[in-house]
Amino acid sequence: MKPNDFTWSRTLERGIFNTDNPIFKYIIEHQQRYLLAVLIVVLFLPLLFNSLLGKPLLIGAESYYHLSQAQLAGWRNLEYYPLSLAQNFLPERALALLPIALAISCYFLWHWLARRWEIPASMNLFLVFFIIISPWFLYAFTTLSAYGFFTFLVLLGLVLLYQKRLLFRYLAVFPLGLAAFFDLMSGVVVLLILLLYWHSRRLKKKTKLPGVMILFVLSLLLFQWLVLKKNLVLGPFHLQSPISDLVSDLGGLQGVGLFMILLAVLGMGIIWKKRQFLGAYLFVPVLIAGYLYSTQVMFFLGMLICFFAALGFVALLEDQWILQKVKEFTCLLLILGILFSTLSYFNRFPTYSPTGAEVEVLHWMKDNTNPNTVIFSAPEQGPYIRYFAERPAFYALREGMNKRGEVTRAILKANYIQELFPLLEANHISLLYLTPTLKARLPADQGLLFLLKNERFKLVHSHEGSEVWVFS
Repeated sequence: MKPNDFTWSRTLERGIFNTDNPIFKYIIEHQQRYLLAVLIVVLFLPLLFNSLLGKPLLIGAESYYHLSQAQLAGWRNLEYYPLSLAQNFLPERALALLPIALAISCYFLWHWLARRWEIPASMNLFLVFFIIISPWFLYAFTTLSAYGFFTFLVLLGLVLLYQKRLLFRYLAVFPLGLAAFFDLMSGVVVLLILLLYWHSRRLKKKTKLPGVMILFVLSLLLFQWLVLKKNLVLGPFHLQSPISDLVSDLGGLQGVGLFMILLAVLGMGIIWKKRQFLGAYLFVPVLIAGYLYSTQVMFFLGMLICFFAALGFVALLEDQWILQKVKEFTCLLLILGILFSTLSYFNRFPTYSPTGAEVEVLHWMKDNTNPNTVIFSAPEQGPYIRYFAERPAFYALREGMNKRGEVTRAILKANYIQELFPLLEANHISLLYLTPTLKARLPADQGLLFLLKNERFKLVHSHEGSEVWVFS
């Protein structure tokens, strides 16, 4: 039935979220085109914002960490060869289109799998919608995120696994093996996915392929852990806060909305009745434990939350309420609450690094300092310093709390020159780079900002709040 075949008054009488509503049925039947339109709009909006604000099109410390690593691609980081090739053949601004291309590719791969797995149309509609408007997804696919590339590789591998020709199924080992090579958590997630695949296929068709692939991924995990000494997660790339990183409404960089979490709790209670989705519980303890270790796991946890939230919302739609108006109001409130989280994320987006002023100062350091000059700054600025200024940062977040991390903390907390000067001299720090974000975290009337008034410090360059100080 087409939308023109009914009147708006009759439609509203039935309720917007009524499963018998012709508009609702029409959207479900044509969801692929509408969801694709939403996906393209929400991913291109950040590029438009950045362009209008004079910022680099790519944001996020992780983007510039990967760009720097791709310039040094070798056998220890084989996963960077595709990005290394892209850097060689594409202009810098075109690299910002890579995450969007990955997201669109993931979109079509997922819809192929959804049809193959016979996921109900209403469930797929809200699952995909909740994912593409979630801050964790928007951040991952507007940056050069390892987990964005991971998602593409896993979906590609799963599509190959469900092909009829045996050769294609064996080719799945390449994308799935590469996906498991980013960090230990990526390998664990791939391993869990393969265990679910093996469980679903073992009763239908006798094949050794799932077992072979599970052993292969397990071998990769051990190789990364014992030989390459890789961390559980890649990062962190921002100062972590377990609560705000989970609930984006509290100002977190990624996360999900509070209403999404409420729906996910409802969905977790409902999933017992839907045996088709019981395998999702396998991921719950692993991802919660991973998140407690590092909020970088929010990408995987966010996907799981959106899955449970979609289950919860569909259950509300299918449930028969005595008061239909109350049901309509509840569903509308939930959707508006989720959209509010998305709008809040877009409202914060212009403040995310790197800003145009920060890039200008970093380029100044590249042109006016010795190549061996070590730059002291906020730990999260490390990837930007390495990429834009092409100088070593004294300390970066992803290095963990090593000796330099302790020195950085001591410098930022120093209240007297008797504490500060010996630290700078002993670690041969002569250049300090202060961003507006860092200065906002420091007290103005004491500590480092106050000590900069000493004659041994000299302001050599500043632009829109970003400053470079020389210590002599």
